[in-house]
Amino acid sequence: MLGEYSAAESLNKEAIDIYEKLEDDVSPDYVTSLSNLATLYRTMGNLNAAEPLYVKVKTIYEEKCGKEHLLYARSCNGLGVFY
Repeated sequence: MLGEYSAAESLNKEAIDIYEKLEDDVSPDYVTSLSNLATLYRTMGNLNAAEPLYVKVKTIYEEKCGKEHLLYARSCNGLGVFY
């Protein structure tokens, strides 16, 4: 089914909660879940919820990979598209 935003949000949050409980909050899957939730919020028009997630993704990649890494560049692109 398409457009099931409530279900998508719930599942994304569930995944994020699991990563955080496992203290695996810097794994690529965790960061992807954050980015996916940010994109979902942007699609839903909930920009106030989306922006901090995009910023968090960028910050995690900057701290873990550095500013010369492809993942950091992708996170900058994601935030740029949002703005």
